[in-house]
Amino acid sequence: MFVLPEDVLEIQSLARDFARNEILPGAPARDQSHEYPSAIVEQLGEMGFMGMFVPEEYGGVGMSTLAYIVALEEICYADAGVGVIMSVQNSL
Repeated sequence: MFVLPEDVLEIQSLARDFARNEILPGAPARDQSHEYPSAIVEQLGEMGFMGMFVPEEYGGVGMSTLAYIVALEEICYADAGVGVIMSVQNSL
């Protein structure tokens, strides 16, 4: 059985809490109104989720691929559109 490393579990928990408490409640309304989630994107940046995959020497967080994927999964659970924004920022 594969067990996630402790640092990845911490990222997962942080992402899950943010996704469920901040992203998910407004997702249906944003979907209906076609609103860009500017405030959420800003918060994701402040939390380090918009540069997870970017090496530290280039201003990112330098997290592992596994940490990035686990965090992205939690964000996408709440709002796939926000997940796409996060993935684009991490992969360009």
